[in-house]
Amino acid sequence: MALTRRPGRVSAPRSSAGLRLYPLCQVPDKPFFSLHIKTGVFFYVRVALMIAVLGTVAYLTGAPPFRASIAAPDPYAAIAPTAARAFQSTVRISGRSCGGVTVGSGWVAAKGFAVTNAHVVAGERQPTISVQGVGADIPARVVEFDRKNDIAVLYASELGAVPALRIASEPQPGQSGALLGFPHGGDPVISPLRLGRIKLSLTRDFFGRVRLHRVAEVRGALAPGNSGGPIVDLKGEVIGTIYSADAGKLAAKQIGYAVANAPVRQALQSARALQTADVGGCE
Repeated sequence: MALTRRPGRVSAPRSSAGLRLYPLCQVPDKPFFSLHIKTGVFFYVRVALMIAVLGTVAYLTGAPPFRASIAAPDPYAAIAPTAARAFQSTVRISGRSCGGVTVGSGWVAAKGFAVTNAHVVAGERQPTISVQGVGADIPARVVEFDRKNDIAVLYASELGAVPALRIASEPQPGQSGALLGFPHGGDPVISPLRLGRIKLSLTRDFFGRVRLHRVAEVRGALAPGNSGGPIVDLKGEVIGTIYSADAGKLAAKQIGYAVANAPVRQALQSARALQTADVGGCE
C-alpha cells in the first residue's frame, strides 16, 4: 500500500526508521492542505488591503485614473458685474527678494489685511501693495507666513478704506469663477476659471521642502504674476487663492491649483496678532 509522511497527532504505525506512517485515506488533526488554505486567505486579505490603501491615496491625490475632468470655464464669469466690483479689492504686491524683483497678486480680506501666496513675499523685507495695480505703492508688513499652505497675510493701515472680499462658505466642484490678478506683473486682467475638486497634493515648496496639503484643482488661463490672486464666484465671493499652474502633461489643458479657503481663514486669524513674520532669507 502506498504511504506518505504527514504531521499530526493521530497514532500511526512506525516504520523501521522510526517514522510515523499514514495511509493516503487517513486525515490527520491538522491536514496539510488546510494550512495552505489559511495561508492563502491571509495573503489575499493583505493584497486586498494594500490595493484599498493605494486606491484611496490615488483617489485623494487625483492620480490617474481617478483624476476628475474639469469642464471649460464659463466666459460670462469674467464679464460679470460682480467680478469688476471684486477687482476693486485686488492688489498687486511687489518687492525685492534675493537680488531680484518679485511681483504677484493678492486681495484685501479684512480691514488693513491683504492675502497672497507665501512664495510671492518669501525673502522680501519691504513688500509694497498697489490697490488695483494703479494706486500708490503702500509699504506693508508680512504678519503671517504659512509655508505649508503657501499663504501669507500682509498688513497696511492704508488698506482700511479698501472694501474687503467675502470668503465663500462652501465652494463646490464645477463652480464657475473669475481669476483676478496681474499676469506677468502687467495690466490687471480678469479671466474665466472653473473650480475642480479639492485633493491632497504632494508638492515641493519655495524652500525645497516636500509637503502634503489640500488644494483645489482649477482650469483656466494662468500665468506668472497671477500667484496670490483671488478666484471669485458669480456672487463676488472668494472661492480660492491661485498659487500654481501644472507644468507637466496637463499644462496644455490649463490645469492649475488654488489654496482652499480653510487655510486662508486660519492665516487671517493668526495675522490679527500683528506680529512680523519670518519670511526666510537668501542662501
